[in-house]
Formats: sequence, structure tokens, C-alpha cells
Amino acid sequence: MKILLFNDTRIETNPGCHATVTELANFITNCIPSAKINFKPLGLEYDIFPKGLYKEGNILLQNKYLSKLLLKFYLVTSKKVLDANLWKKNALNNLSQATIESINNSDLIVINMEGTIHHNSTGGFVLLAIAYYSKLAGKQVAMVNGSYQDFDLGITKIVLENIDYIAVREPSSLKYLQDNGLKVSLIPDFAFRAQINSKRIPETPKFINLNKIKRKCLYSVGVLGVYPNQKNGIYWETIKKQIEDIKDLGYTPYYLKIEEKETQIASKLQNLGVEIFSFEDDIYFENIGNLLQKFDLLITGRYHIGIFGLMNYIPTYFLKSNTYKIEGLLNMLQLENRMIADNDIKKVNLSKLDMAYNLPKNEDFETFKLFLNKSKTSNN
Repeated sequence: MKILLFNDTRIETNPGCHATVTELANFITNCIPSAKINFKPLGLEYDIFPKGLYKEGNILLQNKYLSKLLLKFYLVTSKKVLDANLWKKNALNNLSQATIESINNSDLIVINMEGTIHHNSTGGFVLLAIAYYSKLAGKQVAMVNGSYQDFDLGITKIVLENIDYIAVREPSSLKYLQDNGLKVSLIPDFAFRAQINSKRIPETPKFINLNKIKRKCLYSVGVLGVYPNQKNGIYWETIKKQIEDIKDLGYTPYYLKIEEKETQIASKLQNLGVEIFSFEDDIYFENIGNLLQKFDLLITGRYHIGIFGLMNYIPTYFLKSNTYKIEGLLNMLQLENRMIADNDIKKVNLSKLDMAYNLPKNEDFETFKLFLNKSKTSNN
């Protein structure tokens, strides 16, 4: 059975991306042993909307000559609105021939939604366009392993009402789609299935020296720190304050660098005497659990790093991210008190830390397993 898996995020250095896609692929092949998976990377087809997707919503401004006059004298204001017909046109006509051939030669299209479909992002429009085209081409389509937030409802319904299976990874996204009349399943993030302690961490002085330090905290600011020019962005002064707050809690702070774009943050922290750990130290998803076990506390704005901490029962607290994925995760695990209020580390109350929680089980993935088994049967 030929399966086409879109949005392979393993081109990133983030161990969470590697864990997620690897385990998603493993799950598929366990359910369908004959599966031959063709992977398509993150970023593919991001150029299919060359003129954007928005049009002038004010009818008076749709005439280019009249609009210049009206805008010049401030007689009306411009209001851009999403053009669903333009999205459809691009979805049907602008996919590359290579992608079209891959779709046509596949039995099942699986789309890894991981961190993509929110706030009308380009990546979200692309993944939905791929799903839309694939269904019109007569293919079975499944969308899994993502959060879904504040996305154009017209396009959302055009796609999700017609695909064969969709599952989000946390209850906030589930509620968002169900409240808008869509049938959707909830299955945990596939990162929960990863063997994060299966390989040893390097035996270098940097790692060995961790054993000499008592009360260590591993800190990772997350996407709001790496990309601060967005709502609730975390700037350097806040990062520096959070490091001082960790010290005030009685811990020695260390920083976990996840991606190359954190180099500036890491360099500034090194100048403050903070030791850095990263993918450059041969940290992968298969050994990151063994790194986390070296620490007494984990504070992170990274969704998957937080999952890995919880999987190893490390005391783990979360900073806000760019969507409600972390709040949804903690709601699913009934660990809402692990969210740091207002990103203020001083509000962390370690005395009320509850370590008696349940992680997802194999049966929590049952609906996707049933879908894959049905898909396998229909293709025999």
C-alpha cells in the first residue's frame, strides 16, 4: 500500500519533530505492514499562493482608479478579506507536477498537522490545499497530530467536512472544531510513543560535570522567545529576568537550544555564565530523556520538550507558546497547574507539585488504528 506523508518536519533540528514523525510512521507501518511511505518535507508547496489570498472587502475599493482617489482623501478605509475562491483556484492549479504525480500514485494521503494550522498561517493553507486536491483526486485523506486554532472557517469546512479522518492532539483544538460543527477525533501527540531514553548521552566533561551540581534547572524559552515579534512575544529582558528568577528559586539554570535561530539568545546567556545544551552536543530524541533526567526542574515554552519532561516524570512547568497547544495538553493530562501564570517564574509553587499523573496509553490511539485498518482492507 502506497502512503504519502506530508509535512515531514524532520528537516528541523528540533528533537520533538523527529520523535513525532518517526513515531507516526512507525504507527502506520505497524498497522499496515505492507505500507511504503513516501515522505514530503515541511515547506513543500509554500509558494502556491504567489499573489496572496486576500482581496479588497470594501466594494468601493475594488475599482483600482476609484480606490486611489478614495484612499487619498481618507473617504473610506481598506478592509482585506480572505478569498476562498482564490484559495481553491491555487489549490487546484498551482501544486507542482511532482506533488500531483505523488498524490496520484498513492493510495492514502496522511498529513502531519504538527504546529501548522493556526491563525491563517501559510503552512496551514498549504496543508489544507493538499488535502482538498487529494480528495478531489479520489484519494483517502487523513490529517493527524496537530493543533487547530483560529483558522478561516470557510476553508476549514470545505476541507474537513470531506476528508476521511481527522484527529487533533489536545482538547482545546477538539473543542474549537466541534463547536464549529465538525466531526473530529482526539488522539495524543505521537511524541508520547517515542523511546526517548534508548540511547546514551555523550560521556564528555560537559555532561559529566552535571553530576557535580545540585538543584539544576533546564530552561528553554520556546517559540515566543525565538520569534518575539508576535502576540505575547518574549524579549531578551524577560528571558534574562526568567534566568534570575530560576536562581531565586534556588536552582542553577542551564539553557536548552532547540534550533539555530536561538544562537543569539544562547550567546547572550553564555555571556551571563549560563551553560548551553543543544543538538550540537549530539542530543537527539532517542537520548534527550537521559539528558532531562540529569535535571531537578524543567521550565520550557517548547511543547514537545515539555512532553519529554513529563514522560520522564521530571518536575516540569510550561511557559506560554504561540497557540493554546500547551494549555490543551495540560488539560488533557489534568495538569493545568503546570502552566506558569503570566510567564512569571516567581509564581511557580514547587510545594504543590503533583507527580501522580497518567500518560497516554496505546488505546488512546485506537481511532486512528481503526481507520488505518479499514483503509488497508479497502485497498486489498
